[in-house]
Amino acid sequence: MTASYFGYWGKARPHAAQGDECHLLPYHCLDVAAVGVTLLKRSPALRTLFTDALALDVDERLYSWFAFCLAIHDLGKFAESFQGQRSDLVYRLRGRVADPGKPYGVRHDTLGWLLWDQHLKDRAVDQCWFGRHSEEMLEGTDSWLRATMGHHGLPPAAQGYWRHHFAPDDVRAIEGFLGDLRVLFSTDAIWPTDHAIDPRTFDATSRLLSWWIAGVTVLADWIGSNTDFFTYRSDQCPLDDYWLRAQERAVSALDTAGVLPVPCQERSFTALFPEIAAPSPLQAWAIGTPIHSGPQLHLLEDVTGAGKTEAAVMLAHRMMTTGCADGFFIALPTMATANAMYGRIAHVYRMLFEGNPSLVLAHGQRNLVEAFAESVLPAGQEEADMAQQDDTATARCNAWLADHSKRALLAPAGVGTIDQVLLATLYSKHQSLRLLGLFRKVLIVDEVHACDAYMQRVLETVLTFHAMAGGSTILLSATLPERMKHSLLDAFARGRHAGPLSRASSTDFP
Repeated sequence: MTASYFGYWGKARPHAAQGDECHLLPYHCLDVAAVGVTLLKRSPALRTLFTDALALDVDERLYSWFAFCLAIHDLGKFAESFQGQRSDLVYRLRGRVADPGKPYGVRHDTLGWLLWDQHLKDRAVDQCWFGRHSEEMLEGTDSWLRATMGHHGLPPAAQGYWRHHFAPDDVRAIEGFLGDLRVLFSTDAIWPTDHAIDPRTFDATSRLLSWWIAGVTVLADWIGSNTDFFTYRSDQCPLDDYWLRAQERAVSALDTAGVLPVPCQERSFTALFPEIAAPSPLQAWAIGTPIHSGPQLHLLEDVTGAGKTEAAVMLAHRMMTTGCADGFFIALPTMATANAMYGRIAHVYRMLFEGNPSLVLAHGQRNLVEAFAESVLPAGQEEADMAQQDDTATARCNAWLADHSKRALLAPAGVGTIDQVLLATLYSKHQSLRLLGLFRKVLIVDEVHACDAYMQRVLETVLTFHAMAGGSTILLSATLPERMKHSLLDAFARGRHAGPLSRASSTDFP
């Protein structure tokens, strides 16, 4: 028999558009899961963050769990109220008209959460979805699913009653879909018999990880919705067959988006800055100081003209080549200073990497900066096109990354205003995507003394989260008050002291 969950659309074309009218909901769910899992497979440091935190010794356990959580990010779209927005598709797919008594007034992300919280979690316990520890895992699982279902940039609301929006047929379709997903993805793999952490630690760890889970989900949903790679499909095929194809498409989609880590190559200070005849004392220190593994903070405090920028770039470069970081972002107090820094970095950044990484300028008026506008590759133009490689010192930026400021921090290299960084921990839409963008980058904050009291407090929170996830920071200043200096250093130390996320209690964090 044909599974009833194939009677639901996930994406729909405007009326009279060419091609399939819709993309079936199960397929879109698997598209997003494929992007997220492929991102983990091709981002070793991000994968390690999760496996270490969850004490998993086999990567496949993480992939399976992540795939399941991502694949149900859009459960709310099974609701009659959501499907009724395209009554023509309801009639085509299920041979009936949509119920006008269930209007679409609650967003589908919230609908999915209400369904899980008020109905499905009881089924999960009764049917042991997550093995014999299913009930003990519920609180931690809540953090995962709240993060994935909040894929539109904010956590889903918790107000309302799920039965007001779902029809009985919807519930049967959902439970059938979840049953087949649990066959495709082993949901008990996250909690093997010999698991090393207890349920209480799993709950605390999952709440901390939820910031990065949310970021991965938003990124996966945006890329997984790109019809250039995930074309609409309205015919039916087995989920396991579609899953294989979705993973193949995810590889191409991530390569094109330009969000994957780029290998680094070692360069001398002279090669990076041939115009400098002899390094200044600060620059000489950056060339020779020992680089330790793990998150680290360096404060470069010297007079104007001492070459702090070159010293910071050299220090960041050494962290990248020794495996402590995968990229960098330079934050400045104003758009004018950011524009000036972009011009300087554009001539050197590509020597830090192999291949053709993107350099992003991140602030509200970046499209008015001619040099950056000229660096944006036309949509669809391949990075590997040899015809583009006419000048190894020319800055370039992937069109997908340049399209929206919220994506800017995902680029391997970036320059921008400090507000782009501070938004990573403020209550703002898609802040988790910015936090993910900072992951494993060297965060260089120039003119840090320019922060007022409010900005400093937010920056301290950024430093704590950045260190918690293994990131490093370089602070630059001509003169920094002692109180401010110690507050920033203490904030970073709190994140570093937290250690592996799986070993920390939630009370250890601000």
